[in-house]
Amino acid sequence: LYASGLPPFHIIKSGMYSKAEPHGAALLQTFTVISMISIVLIMFRIFHELPIFELLLVLFSVLAMILGVSLALTQTDFRRMIGYLAVGELGFIGLGIGLGTQFAITAGLFQALNEIITTALLFIGFGLIAYVTKEEDTRKLGGLLAYHPKVGLMLLFGGLAMAGVPPFSGFQSKLMLVQASLSCGYPELSILAVIVSIATFVVFVKTFYGMFLRPKPKGLEVPDNEVPKSAVFAMVVLLALIIILGLCPGLVTNGIYRRYFMKLYDQIFNVVKDFRKFFSPGPVTNADVSGSITSEILLIVSLVLTCLLLRHVHILLSGLVTLIVLVVLIKNMPLIPKFKIEQD
Repeated sequence: LYASGLPPFHIIKSGMYSKAEPHGAALLQTFTVISMISIVLIMFRIFHELPIFELLLVLFSVLAMILGVSLALTQTDFRRMIGYLAVGELGFIGLGIGLGTQFAITAGLFQALNEIITTALLFIGFGLIAYVTKEEDTRKLGGLLAYHPKVGLMLLFGGLAMAGVPPFSGFQSKLMLVQASLSCGYPELSILAVIVSIATFVVFVKTFYGMFLRPKPKGLEVPDNEVPKSAVFAMVVLLALIIILGLCPGLVTNGIYRRYFMKLYDQIFNVVKDFRKFFSPGPVTNADVSGSITSEILLIVSLVLTCLLLRHVHILLSGLVTLIVLVVLIKNMPLIPKFKIEQD
């Protein structure tokens, strides 16, 4: 419970999120989510035959959902508000795993991926606002949309994704959780998930209005300094992932390995097979494929070092070479983590 930040340790986790640097809070939340799903899945494999285990997991998850959004509604510090919402979103993950079916666990793991991406976007975005204004109290902020419209819109989209609004990825995972609860015979959990999502939406609308749409207070001074471009670029990448997973959830839920990676392996295998015919007859073995992938790793490292050196010459040339390298690797000899058992 402590590692995952579920009640009664939710206050500790949210306090750590609110006091950490934006990138530190994003990494901390990522480690928390990964620790939670790792520990819970191990315990699930050991104690899944005990009905009390799944009951306790669902109980603590429901408490996290309710307490997280309830405490977030009362906050005026927007970083602490995000911390409580991040803890509350962990309850959705535990709910999926606690239901115990294959579809429910898939939904819980999909929700875990969405939370990692969405909370990272929100921590970075609100961290930029705190960096620019030197203020974290929503009651003392206002009118920021005129100064930082890009950051404001990306924060709004991130908040909608966390609330489960389509077409963002949070909608897909929470819809799967609602369907899983209904299929398991617990409509009460489905209703609760919808209510918590609506409350999350209310929290973000209230916060966004207070920070960006409300007239700027007289005592608030917003400097003309630009926000760091690296942070804005990171937010754009995270938002793109949220939209892609929202429009194409099958990339995660239908099994990327079976659909795509085995085709990539076939490309590697065919290249090695054709190349080996020039030297010796006989079937291709695992050793041949391993050797080719090892050579490819060395090639990739060499090309990456070359690109880093080119960066000091011209950034456009470096980007062009990197793009060409990626296209060549994807089209010809891509890397995958496993080998096919059956070989020619």
